Amino acid sequence: MSVLIVHHVAGNTLGPLEAVLTAKKLPFQYVDCHHLTPARIELENARGLIILGGKESAADDQIHAFMQLEQQMIRNAIQQNLPVFGICLGSQLIARSLGATVERNRLNGQDVKEIGWTPLMLTEAGKADPVLSRLEGAPQFQWHEDTFHLPPDAVHLAASELCPRQAYKLNHPGGKTYAVQFHPEVSLPVIQAWLRASNSLDPARKATIWAESKQSFQQRHAASYAMFQAFCDLAF
Repeated sequence: MSVLIVHHVAGNTLGPLEAVLTAKKLPFQYVDCHHLTPARIELENARGLIILGGKESAADDQIHAFMQLEQQMIRNAIQQNLPVFGICLGSQLIARSLGATVERNRLNGQDVKEIGWTPLMLTEAGKADPVLSRLEGAPQFQWHEDTFHLPPDAVHLAASELCPRQAYKLNHPGGKTYAVQFHPEVSLPVIQAWLRASNSLDPARKATIWAESKQSFQQRHAASYAMFQAFCDLAF
């Protein structure tokens, strides 16, 4: 039995967080979102489900057939009480699969992309949560333009200055479904690759993000690692 990790971009992985699964002796398997089948989404022999980020918008699920399968896969996992963890697009797909709205992130009536390191503000529930509290306010890496609304029975765990909904968990027995808008899985090479590929950031902004990444990555990743480790301790 394996933890299934669904990716939307070729080569995209759980990065340094894979070490948590390895340390806990949890086999894992990557699944391309475009290769999902009706049989695969039934999650036979799956121990858990992790949904990674991607370039698509979860609000466009009517034009991306794989998103319909993915959302049913998420609902199946929740119904089977399997651990589920969503990152960025993954967090939005969990919300969408449960009937919540996904839309452009807006601030003061303007569309706002959130890119780079962002301080998180934990809610009171987040401060008390065994998983999100491990972040201890450490800034997390962001790269998104959409945002989720909270699905029914979700507990709001974190916010940022530019995006008020950064993390939630489902308030159901076992507490095994968590979703985060930020990217705890990034490594320095991934950040560098994303910056090089970006057409939306000017060179000065890229340089600033890269300098901050090199200076502070280890401390911030340690918090991300502790958060994901706490999720795995709770869920598996």
